[in-house]
Amino acid sequence: MSSSRIQSLPEYRPLLSPTISIPQRIYHTVVLESLNTSLIHIKKEGSLTLLGFFRNGWQERQTLTIKLEGEHASVKLIFFILGSEMQTFPFDLRIIQSARSTRVESHIRSMLKDRATLDATGTIHMQKNASKSSAFFSANTLLRSDDAKAKVVPSLEILTDNIQARHAATIGKLNEGQIFYLESRGLTRDEASLLLMSAFMTGDIEKISHETIRQAVSVDVNTALIEAVS
Repeated sequence: MSSSRIQSLPEYRPLLSPTISIPQRIYHTVVLESLNTSLIHIKKEGSLTLLGFFRNGWQERQTLTIKLEGEHASVKLIFFILGSEMQTFPFDLRIIQSARSTRVESHIRSMLKDRATLDATGTIHMQKNASKSSAFFSANTLLRSDDAKAKVVPSLEILTDNIQARHAATIGKLNEGQIFYLESRGLTRDEASLLLMSAFMTGDIEKISHETIRQAVSVDVNTALIEAVS
């Protein structure tokens, strides 16, 4: 994007390195605009926030593996996917919790139009030593055309007890009843659609704790939504 606020952030990286290690007691944030196969190690009390804003798609399937290897390690992953034309977004997310009291929070929010396709899996492995850990995976997709396709498969593999784990995935379209209501209040159909799309995306934008990054992502996402209805 020529006027991307995200690209001006010091946390911005075009791609992840093939292997990344987050040391003990380090809090790290990375912002991406493309996804590539990578392995991330998070050590004791290390914390990673990984934000992705994907608009261009890719052809080959990518695998992102995140290993939480020390007690109290944590990861928060928030991906925004805005696909159009013939773009494809194929990837596998694998998160492995192998230590006590680790925390995983993963959110994927997508909007697809034209013939764009999302094909993703999200697997969280909670191994024997991961007691007192928590994990959450969610994926929400909004289809803006009949030809857009989405397949998201979440799964949990739990080999221990005394944990909290859940996952959720939804795929749907804009609510025509809500659009009709907003039109009855004086909005055009495009204005009503934009308002509903913005509300759909905002839920996960608010989960970004870093204010400067949250504002940059919000600007870029809303700019992309305006383009989507223009």
